[in-house]
Amino acid sequence: MTQESQPASRRSREIAAQAWCEDSTKGIEMDPRLAEAFAQIIDRERQAGIVLTGHQLLAALDYTAPDRDTDPDQMDSELTIALGDETSHSGPGPYAWSTDYPEEGAIALFDAPEDASNSDVTVPANSGVEQIFSPD
Repeated sequence: MTQESQPASRRSREIAAQAWCEDSTKGIEMDPRLAEAFAQIIDRERQAGIVLTGHQLLAALDYTAPDRDTDPDQMDSELTIALGDETSHSGPGPYAWSTDYPEEGAIALFDAPEDASNSDVTVPANSGVEQIFSPD
């Protein structure tokens, strides 16, 4: 790096240190410079955030609170959003699932409603969601 890097956050250092705690790596001596570099990379990734379009936000809302107009308690439901990669069921992109019931499955959030395909889950036709897995 050509410019001076900011010190990594404590949480990112804790995450980076876990690399030396795995069964396959716990016999390797920790290199503090490498751990700090890992932690700085983690900080940069965490600061990038998740960018969503209005369509994706509406799809997530429709998934977690489909009857919000008649059942306002649904608005208290929590939804977890994370980025999937090429190994994810529907490929890279944002995914959402119920924080309280992750075993019920997750949805891929697409850029626009026309990107969604048919799935086993019942959602409004214009919601922009596709179920990525379903419980057995």
